[in-house]
Amino acid sequence: MVQAEEPPQESADKFLTALDALEGLASVDEIIMKAGVLDESQVHSEAFSRLADELDRLDDDARMTWGWVCDGWFVAGGHISVPEEDREMGLRELARLASILGGEAGTKQLASAVAGTPLAALSTMRLAQLWEIVAPEVPATPPPAVKASPLANPKPLVTPVQSQAPGAAPPRSVKPAPRPVSKATPVPTAPASPAVKEPVGSAAVGRRWRVYLDCAGFRTLAVCDPTSGETNITKGELKGRRFPDPSSAAAAVINRHDPGEAGDPDGWELWILHDRSGRPLGSKRQGEIPAECAPVGHVHTAFPGVQQSGPSKQAGTADLGIDWFLKAVRAKGAHGEIVTTSRRTAVRIIRPGASPLIVRVKTRTAGTWQAQKSDESPANDDTGADFWAFVDLSTSSKSIYILAAKDVADGIRRATDAWVARDPRRERKGHHAIELDRVAHGRNRWDLLGLPR
Repeated sequence: MVQAEEPPQESADKFLTALDALEGLASVDEIIMKAGVLDESQVHSEAFSRLADELDRLDDDARMTWGWVCDGWFVAGGHISVPEEDREMGLRELARLASILGGEAGTKQLASAVAGTPLAALSTMRLAQLWEIVAPEVPATPPPAVKASPLANPKPLVTPVQSQAPGAAPPRSVKPAPRPVSKATPVPTAPASPAVKEPVGSAAVGRRWRVYLDCAGFRTLAVCDPTSGETNITKGELKGRRFPDPSSAAAAVINRHDPGEAGDPDGWELWILHDRSGRPLGSKRQGEIPAECAPVGHVHTAFPGVQQSGPSKQAGTADLGIDWFLKAVRAKGAHGEIVTTSRRTAVRIIRPGASPLIVRVKTRTAGTWQAQKSDESPANDDTGADFWAFVDLSTSSKSIYILAAKDVADGIRRATDAWVARDPRRERKGHHAIELDRVAHGRNRWDLLGLPR
């Protein structure tokens, strides 16, 4: 009798087995590498990307609890049945460790810090491995000063320590893998230490980028090549579809979930990078800032904390708009600086003899300006903006329209009310297109900002 061949191990099972081997708490990278028997050199390989896509499909698996800890996604769970609250508590405790201990903490300090928490069940080795991933960087300390002596050789006695090269990766053994936002409640973490930099580029898959678009309560995932614009839908109702550019992909997604509302969307602004930065895909678009848009003396910042210099700066739609707006502000005798404490694109304007103002900046190079339905409530704006500026780079005139934040919110609320009235099942979520005729009356209203027209 011929024995039947054993069926292949199910996708969920192999990841759960990997999680069990990692004592029920691990980073996404660790799970993927353990499940695929990969090493660290294969983090950006096709095999890793394929496994990451498989893991993406387990967002709702009841045996896994996802949480954003420091600068990466972690998972608690496995085959062994553990209450959801205990899994969440383990993730919270891991985040707490990074907020209360310095990067130089040793094994004894770790063991003492986790006493009485779910992390106490972990082996010393496993706890040390997790700490290596989440521990804040230890700031470099200068060499101790050597007291000069008149008899000493004038040649320096201590060789100066070379500082780390700009842009070098932090000394982490595992880079966090890109993950979509899980339906599970995110685990809150303490503010990052000044020594810990915001993750940049964690959504990268080779030269492509993982992105998502929320529409009518549905989330669609895709991978886009910012050089060619080719966009492939990887998760959602249009999974498997390929589009020549992100705008046509965005239009297809919107028409699928919200027929008749697509208009002429700017996909570079609508697709959001899957790295928790909140930055649009356009921030990775390959292109130089036009000479007429590059303000003198302004250092273009693609991401908070990362400065780019030189004549060939890479910029997306939002960055071009902000640069143009800041140039116009300076021409009117004021000073502007980018607000880096929010995911939203905003500028702080400092005016002579007056209080500073916060202005949300929206930019279009074609089609409509893109906001969110949640912008109907000023309470959802963590920038506390007083005004919005709509920068129009679709024509050679490069117009700017300025409106009070309350007026913008009221307009979005009225439009959303009408949208929901047509189908009460709709949720007040997702993108919101703003057409030119809704902001036209704000053209060059610099007087609203207390600046000359």
